[in-house]
Amino acid sequence: MIVWPDKNVVAVFTGRGVDVTGDVALALAAALKGDEPLPPNREGNARLNTAIREASAPPPVRPVAPLPPMAEEVSGKMYRLELNQFDVKCIALRFDSPSDVWFDLSLGSGAFELPVGMDGVPRFSQSGPTGIPVGVLGEWSEPSVFSMQYDEVAGPNHLRIRGDFGDSAETVELEFTDPGEYFPAQTVQGLAVPGCS
Repeated sequence: MIVWPDKNVVAVFTGRGVDVTGDVALALAAALKGDEPLPPNREGNARLNTAIREASAPPPVRPVAPLPPMAEEVSGKMYRLELNQFDVKCIALRFDSPSDVWFDLSLGSGAFELPVGMDGVPRFSQSGPTGIPVGVLGEWSEPSVFSMQYDEVAGPNHLRIRGDFGDSAETVELEFTDPGEYFPAQTVQGLAVPGCS
C-alpha cells in the first residue's frame, strides 16, 4: 500500500512478491501528471457501469450433461500422485449423480472434500487448503477427460486441472495450469491405490 497525502493518492496492490517501495512507487510517481482532477468521462463511466452490471450478474446455469461411462469407473477411486509443486498427495472424484460431484484432495496440510459445480456454476466450500473458501467447476470435456477450474475466493490461486484417464481408470494424467501464469504448468501421473497414507 502506498499513501501519498500531498497528492491525495492511496494505491493498494495485491499479490505475492510485490515490492511497492521500489519500482512500483517510482512508476506511480512518474505517472502523476498534475494536481488537478481529470475531466469527467461520461463514455468511460458508462462502459464501467455496464461492465460492473455484467460482472455482478449470476452466471448462466446450463443443463447438467449425463455422465460418461468413465465417471462410474473412476468414482471413489483414490489416485496417488507423483511429487508436484502443490504438494497434492492424492485425489479422488465422486460422482454420486450427474449434479452431485465431489473432489477430494489430500495435501501435506490435510484432506479436503470440495463440491464441484457441473452446471456452469461453481460450488463453494467454506474452507480449502489455504483456509479460505474455494469454488470448483467441472465438466467431462471428453469421454475420458474430466476438467476442473479451482478458484480460491479472494485468494491468488486459480488453477485449471485436467484429468485424463485414457483407456483405464487405474491411472490418471493430471495437468495443472495457472491462467495467471504465477505457477508454471505441470503434468503429473497418478495411480489408483487402496488409500492415501
